[in-house]
Amino acid sequence: MRQPLISLQTETEEKRSRFISRIAPVDCEQSVRDLLALAWLQHPKASHICWAFRLQAHTTDNTDDERSSQLQEGYSDDGEPSGTAGMPILKQLRHDDLVNCVLLVIRYYGGTKLGTGGLQRAYSRSAQEVLTQLSDDQCEHLIRRERITIFCDFSEEAHIRYLIDRYGCVLISSQYDQRGVNIVVDIAEGDNRLKQDILVRAGVYFDE
Repeated sequence: MRQPLISLQTETEEKRSRFISRIAPVDCEQSVRDLLALAWLQHPKASHICWAFRLQAHTTDNTDDERSSQLQEGYSDDGEPSGTAGMPILKQLRHDDLVNCVLLVIRYYGGTKLGTGGLQRAYSRSAQEVLTQLSDDQCEHLIRRERITIFCDFSEEAHIRYLIDRYGCVLISSQYDQRGVNIVVDIAEGDNRLKQDILVRAGVYFDE
């Protein structure tokens, strides 16, 4: 996954309609709303401002470089026919594996209707155009993470917590009942060291 570090803007034209694409880093939905409001202030005569975003949720016990694998996505057609604008933009973000960013496409209607297929192609092309300008060194690469749930006896809890810390995992939560402890952990995707250590211990297993 990649996270843009800068904002970029490009412009394309389709049958006299102008499409201005703008990608910008964001860290929450409020940032998306703020950028959308700013775009309307800058382009009050635009016909539509369609958009899509992807956010990687932060865990409560996170550090700056440790993030959970949960993704939040959103998009809007802003009055264009359903499925012709927001989703094509979102698909471009997915294709480039970009997160923590919003991509706005500002349209000025040129007087010629494009039809649903034409709109899909125009919004997709406009989004793709700005993404081709985003170089790899203008992005931060993020480690994919996955969430696992571990059940252990009370006597094993301290050691499990030691292993979580040892392997750089992120403790999300722990819950206790009469049987033992349920521990939810974020680990780097494909890093099986914690799982391998756990499987050799009695009284510890994964709660599927």
